[in-house]
Amino acid sequence: MRKLDIIPSLIARLVPEEEVVVHEFATLCLAHMATDYSNKAKIFELNGLEHLIRLLGSTDPDVKKNSVECIYLLAQDFQTRSAVCENNAVPPLLELLRSDYPVIQHLALKALSSISCEADCRLALKENQAMDHLLKILETKELNDLHVEALLIIANCLEDADTVQLLQQSGGLKKILTFAETSPLADIQRNAAKAIAKSAHNGV
Repeated sequence: MRKLDIIPSLIARLVPEEEVVVHEFATLCLAHMATDYSNKAKIFELNGLEHLIRLLGSTDPDVKKNSVECIYLLAQDFQTRSAVCENNAVPPLLELLRSDYPVIQHLALKALSSISCEADCRLALKENQAMDHLLKILETKELNDLHVEALLIIANCLEDADTVQLLQQSGGLKKILTFAETSPLADIQRNAAKAIAKSAHNGV
């Protein structure tokens, strides 16, 4: 049986009526398969994205982890990124940043990083106070393994002048400048510098 032939069956198992263990298995399979372009297209075509976004609110951490990983992989394709935002995925993705599981936090950031490349998604991020969530991560030393990705999302969001102004007024730009000056990590310095450069380009 070809992999594409089992995708409809897996997506059919994502309905709320199924047991958590079924959700876990189906999302694990889909996350594994979503590394392939043709599989991604099939998952998207069969409305798998909507089910996966709903499962971000699952009580089971494995279901959450598999679902957000699959969404991240789907969002590698620009056609899917806008659909992620249109299906209101930003609020649950931001909520996952508070997860007790670092792997879930990291995958949520990677998904947010992908969708932040799109203008309509950046608007959704702004409307859902994404900057507050991201700055809290930067202020938490225990989350230093998430700082690189958080700064990358901030840099993407600073394509928009309104966000630049918002970050300037909140004191966020000063925090980013401090990161650029004090962090020993080259990736953090690079992304912080990128954010500062974009803010300058957009009129700060």
